[in-house]
Amino acid sequence: MAEKHTDITFILAYTPDFQREFTKFFSQKQLYEFIAEKQKIPLEPPSRDADLAHNHYIKVIYNTQLLKFASLGDLLLHAIKHNNYLSYGLAGRSLIEHVAVWRYYLVEKYSKLIIAGKEVSFEDMLELIRLDEQFLFGTKFDWLQWLNKDYGTLENAYRQSIQDKKNKKPSEAPSKYKPVNVLTCVEKFAAALPKFGVFYDMFCDFVHPNFGSNIFLYSVSTEQQVAIDQSCEIQIGQKLIEETFAELMLLTYGQLNELTKSRFSVLLGEEPPKFIFRKFSEVGSTW
Repeated sequence: MAEKHTDITFILAYTPDFQREFTKFFSQKQLYEFIAEKQKIPLEPPSRDADLAHNHYIKVIYNTQLLKFASLGDLLLHAIKHNNYLSYGLAGRSLIEHVAVWRYYLVEKYSKLIIAGKEVSFEDMLELIRLDEQFLFGTKFDWLQWLNKDYGTLENAYRQSIQDKKNKKPSEAPSKYKPVNVLTCVEKFAAALPKFGVFYDMFCDFVHPNFGSNIFLYSVSTEQQVAIDQSCEIQIGQKLIEETFAELMLLTYGQLNELTKSRFSVLLGEEPPKFIFRKFSEVGSTW
């Protein structure tokens, strides 16, 4: 983590309701950070035995998720502390996308292979490992060409992908692990929880060159005019953060906890860590 945050008194500039929700988030972020930084797990499994390999990959994936959520939490914190409202939108959208993909794999993929009372076949185990590797290594970008500084090949491949799209022809993936489509994951989640889709659309508008990212930068003057004036007492970006933060945390940090709690033992065949049994909404203040 680039910057360790201990003093969060800057939130006193926000409403009491926001302060209460922020301290819950801060406590949870610190917990994710602590756990993720304590883990020393190699990426590759120590055994090719299917059961052991799958369990190893799941632990790698889970700790990767915790580290991502802690890192994005730091970005949220930094954005709020420094009134960088566009960074808040970027971090929020990224959190929504990450939890959507996490839920997609847990609910739509893993759980349909591992069903209570059903014997998991060897073919099922191979599919579980394929899913693990897709989660970890899936990409649309040719990293090997980039690492080899073969920029010409990358540019030619991009031109070809544009042509393929015009011809409605599927482009060849640079990796044998094709990533899942984030929008598909969001829509699957939103089908069960429409508010999730609403927040995703809103946070996309916060970061795209649209009204959302514009309004984040404006203020309201004493004459009740919308203006570009950072000296005004009412900053629209701050008000938007106050209105969205609590729900954003429930839809991301809260869902990460709930999904892991409900699916962890099914995936690994063992009890989940005790810390995930606490509900995000009940997390106490630590300052």
